[in-house]
Amino acid sequence: MHYKFNKKHSISRKLLKVVFTIYFGLTILITGIHVMVEYEYTKNIINDELKRLEKTFKPAITTAMWELNSEQLEALTDGIYNLAIVTGVEITDNEGFIKEKRGRAVGIDKLVNSDLFYYQMKIYREFDNKLIYLGNVRFFSDSSVVINRVKMGFMLILLNAVIKSSILIILFLWAFQKYLFNPISRLTQQIEKIDLQNIGDIRIDLNINEENELKRLEKSFNQMLTQLQIDRDYFNDLQMQHQDRLERQVIKRTRELEDAIEEINKIAFKDPLTHLKNCRSFFEESKNYMSIARRVKQPMSLLMVDLDYFKSINDTYGHIIGDKVLIDFAENFRPVTRK
Repeated sequence: MHYKFNKKHSISRKLLKVVFTIYFGLTILITGIHVMVEYEYTKNIINDELKRLEKTFKPAITTAMWELNSEQLEALTDGIYNLAIVTGVEITDNEGFIKEKRGRAVGIDKLVNSDLFYYQMKIYREFDNKLIYLGNVRFFSDSSVVINRVKMGFMLILLNAVIKSSILIILFLWAFQKYLFNPISRLTQQIEKIDLQNIGDIRIDLNINEENELKRLEKSFNQMLTQLQIDRDYFNDLQMQHQDRLERQVIKRTRELEDAIEEINKIAFKDPLTHLKNCRSFFEESKNYMSIARRVKQPMSLLMVDLDYFKSINDTYGHIIGDKVLIDFAENFRPVTRK
């Protein structure tokens, strides 16, 4: 199975690679979305904390700006800047001139494409039933504050993703090994052992109990093997029947040929009218008898028979009657002579 899985073109290996690629891609995407959501959520929390600074520092800043108390305003600015969520403080007067500035504080017109974000509060003082505008205060923060706040959360998210990925990889490998790699390996090994000469004795067994695609494949393959065995037996029967038919035809044709040869011999060596041996037969057999006579040194005799007045019968009664005379003569001659 290990060999099969590590083959370069293994279907199981390709399938596992696709699954892992999709899973890791989704894991990275979901983790990235989680991190972004967590970042934005934490950033909103810090923004809310910057807003709450207004309640804490606005009265003191208003008093210091109204009384033009630079030392108190400077102390307040240092105190705000030392807060963990603040990376910059900017205080401007009612004409826009900067009175105090700490850290990465910049003008609002310079915040484009910057990682800074801020909360601004306007400073008013009531005098003679009128609100007098004193200036602006901006509390700045940036992504470093957000990252420091959610650093532990980020680490937990990454650790969670790594742990889940590792567990899922192990589960994937186990599941693929049990439900795909091993059955396919057994299937290929058993197919390679199939002998077409003994196909009726071989069946595929993947050791699968549940009804799934591989189980149906096993059943279909075994049905195909059974059908192949039936077809082969049927073909063998047809072949035997055809062979028997050919043998019977050969025997029949042989007999017909022998009968034909016998008939030819009869025609060649016997007279068709009287069925007595003809002149050709006489010359063929006389050679054998003469050879025997020479070998045993015995004399040999020749008897010649003629029918008197046969021509006058033909001339008087015709050839048909003449033929009948010859036939009657042969029938009377044959019993009184040896073979």
